[in-house]
Amino acid sequence: MNSLSGRYVLLTGGSRGIGPVIADALARRGAHLALAARSADGLRDTCDALRSCGVRTLAVPVDLADATERQRLAERVLNEFDRIDVPLGLFHNYELTGQHRVAGGPSASRAPGPDR
Repeated sequence: MNSLSGRYVLLTGGSRGIGPVIADALARRGAHLALAARSADGLRDTCDALRSCGVRTLAVPVDLADATERQRLAERVLNEFDRIDVPLGLFHNYELTGQHRVAGGPSASRAPGPDR
């Protein structure tokens, strides 16, 4: 497996189902994780479980259907991590207006939205 050491990942759906499993696999490869989902408790549980991997984690409760909350998610992650190297999950399905520090792809302001 390739190392993700030092990379910053935004993972939506990180509180239950396959999300925590993906987060664990990424953390074991050295990725720092910003986890987003509606369940604050689930996010906290996932972040707590990842502490043993020695990576930075950030839990951001958010409803991705709400444009204001998507903007708040992007701002919070970028304020904490300064960049997003790997966006995973529903991140690309929504437009994050005005954010341009997403590595490896189109600027977030040009990311496909649900209406495109």
